Amino acid sequence: LAASLAVLCFVLSVIGFQRLTAGLMILTVSCVSALASLSIVWWSGSQVDAVLWLMPPLVFVLAMTGAFHVVNCYREISRTRGVQGAPSRALAQAAAPCILGAVTIAAGLFALCTSDNHPIRKFGFFAALGVLATLIVLFTFLPSALQLWPLTWERARTQASASMPAR
Repeated sequence: LAASLAVLCFVLSVIGFQRLTAGLMILTVSCVSALASLSIVWWSGSQVDAVLWLMPPLVFVLAMTGAFHVVNCYREISRTRGVQGAPSRALAQAAAPCILGAVTIAAGLFALCTSDNHPIRKFGFFAALGVLATLIVLFTFLPSALQLWPLTWERARTQASASMPAR
């Protein structure tokens, strides 16, 4: 499952953004987030059971969607205002939706902690922590990577130049 998710993530990223670097950045955020969720289980001294093995793919997909959103904001900002300062502006624009989405999903997963079934309770708790940990990876690694390896797209023409006929 992990290999197929990684390939799918990379292919969708490259197709969607038409940049190999964007695909690698999004794949890295997703993989590190999934591994971080497993490390939370290990650091807590708990064991991974059959139900908890569903957590890394869940965290992977949620990290991928957040990374897609940040890179898409970066693309739009860099096309209109240039790449200088685009990572910080993209993060500022994408932060509220990413935080709101992660907190909402984490709240739903924490609700599983009320279950009478221990594996479900454990899944809800660790998956919620993994989703919240994704925000740390998303907000630290991705803007840094975009600053170090800027992605460039053709700059969008302004309204005035788009309406003028070519000479």
